[in-house]
Amino acid sequence: MEEVRAKADETVTLILEHIPISNADAFRAAGTGQMQMMAKLAQIARKPYLNRVTMQNIRQTIHDFALDVQIVEEDGQEKLLFEANPNRRWLILKLLDDDFLGSIMTDQKYSVNSKSAL
Repeated sequence: MEEVRAKADETVTLILEHIPISNADAFRAAGTGQMQMMAKLAQIARKPYLNRVTMQNIRQTIHDFALDVQIVEEDGQEKLLFEANPNRRWLILKLLDDDFLGSIMTDQKYSVNSKSAL
């Protein structure tokens, strides 16, 4: 368990290096305090795209999928607002794990929990 928690903590650090998050201490506490969130962080850690994701990409996804993720400005920088309440704590992790996808054929938008790259 401690090994999993340490890896989750490393992943939070990596995320925070690339994606500015407001309320980062609460984000870290949530991500390293619950097994399901640690598993989600492990999935994110395996993704090769994290260092290429920009706030513009994030803003577009939030807009396209009408996600209830807030972007706030702190010290002149845009940041995702992490909210620890149970109804909202998963949103940023799902966003970073690329769980929001769209169909080219049908123009439908989906929230997915498992996917295989082609």
